Amino acid sequence: MDLGISNPSPHTGIMTDTHSSYAVDSLLLLLQSVISTQAGYEFQPSYSRALTIAVYVGMLLGALFWGLSADIIGRRYCFNLSLFICSIFSTVAGAAPNWVSLSVFIALLGFGGGGNLILDTTVFLEYLPSNKQWVLSTSIQVAYLWDLTDPDSVSCLLVGAGTSIHRFYCMGIPMLVTIRLLLDNELH
Repeated sequence: MDLGISNPSPHTGIMTDTHSSYAVDSLLLLLQSVISTQAGYEFQPSYSRALTIAVYVGMLLGALFWGLSADIIGRRYCFNLSLFICSIFSTVAGAAPNWVSLSVFIALLGFGGGGNLILDTTVFLEYLPSNKQWVLSTSIQVAYLWDLTDPDSVSCLLVGAGTSIHRFYCMGIPMLVTIRLLLDNELH
């Protein structure tokens, strides 16, 4: 893919990495909304909006924590660690035995995702030449369109349409693969 940049290979790698993290951002909110109704039927909670509150509180705290931490310990480590947290807690959320633990795991998932939400755009803009930064808005739109159509259809095929919280397995495992690719393709 030629972006019109003099040396496209490092920028294409950065674009691929940040598009994977855009997928995490959109999947985080999408899967939480997809499973909330079915998980509510399964666990019959007294407060049915707890998952929505948990994910947004987690994202707010994650954005604050990872945004400040990136300036102290470095963007690369925070970027990779926030994706790792998302993958671990999305996989663990698939095994949640009750409503409270599901809410806690989704809040921790939001904590990692909130940091990732801040850092993916920052990392992309940092390595992109200033005269090519228009690519950011276009690439975000393409990434979000792809990411919003893909996960639920894949999770229905892999896990089944009648299950609810087990769809997080379909999010966690690909994120672990994404982290492996990010570690192989470290940001310089």
